Amino acid sequence: MKPLSSFGYWELVNRPDAFMTRKREQYLEFDSVQQWFNGLASKSKFTEENYLDDLIHYCEWCHKTPDQLKQERKEQWRSDDIDVKMTAEKLLAKYANSGQKPINAMSRLVNSVRSFYMYNHLELTKKAFRLPKPEIQGDYACPTVEDVRKMLTGATLRDQAVIMTLFQSGLREGSLIQLKLKHVAEIQESKIPAHIGLRSQELKGTYAGLEAHTFLGRDAIEAIKRYLDWRRRAKNENLTPESYLFTEYDHVGESLTTHSVIRLIREACKRGNTNKFTPHDFRRAFQTNLEAAGVPANWVKKLMGHKLSGEENPYSIPKIEQLREAYARAEPKMSLTIILQANRLEIL
Repeated sequence: MKPLSSFGYWELVNRPDAFMTRKREQYLEFDSVQQWFNGLASKSKFTEENYLDDLIHYCEWCHKTPDQLKQERKEQWRSDDIDVKMTAEKLLAKYANSGQKPINAMSRLVNSVRSFYMYNHLELTKKAFRLPKPEIQGDYACPTVEDVRKMLTGATLRDQAVIMTLFQSGLREGSLIQLKLKHVAEIQESKIPAHIGLRSQELKGTYAGLEAHTFLGRDAIEAIKRYLDWRRRAKNENLTPESYLFTEYDHVGESLTTHSVIRLIREACKRGNTNKFTPHDFRRAFQTNLEAAGVPANWVKKLMGHKLSGEENPYSIPKIEQLREAYARAEPKMSLTIILQANRLEIL
């Protein structure tokens, strides 16, 4: 198996999505990975890519292929020496405490690797390793209007639209990449704020079963309109209600990945010389702005896509139009009221 670096430094730096696509294709050829995916309950592309990326990072770290991990585990199980039997657990524990990834990302990776072994009928002993406890931070990162304004400077039309959608809708990045034009149909109906609705069956992973009901303010609406107009005009796309709202540049019609969203936010922060923010920080800013506008706590939960606890009054669950009115009161706190300029690359 070729190491990551053998795929070309230029591609790694300049086309990371294409780079990872090639890497995923290579890993999908392994028998152990095919058996793993055949056993997974979730078949969504989003979930498979996350799981596979986690396995790729782990295999690259320990310099082994998935099939090698499986074969070594089989041999270790035959040993009468308990230390030999626990070799795979000790290796994963070492990686889990290596600091290679943030705590949350590492937790998912550990679960992905455990899943790989389990569906290859070589389950790891769960109690053999534990993740380090996250450090308690004094202040959470929360982008302000001024931060967002700086991040938009020099951004492409697509990235402007993504940033404004995150800031004014509070969507999780995993929900944002699933948005299709049908989910934002009110943009074409000139409704302000425009409703976004993702049904429970459209959400994947941890948030499957929940519904997402939020809105887009004027700035986000205008940014999305400019971006869609550019796709029709410059890329000659035939957009339909089933077209993804945000797509990759080098793969026409293919939705963004969570990694793409995280990367574009990181690049926007660097370009705007702001604090380092993540997509989740935009959700925190959204919640803060709703609360500052006096939106009831139960309504904030609904707009955030959180599950309402059974202790709260079921009669306080709002209707869509009530949420729209509440959002409209909070929108001025999320408004930039500026005209975003197209990036030179997208004009050509």
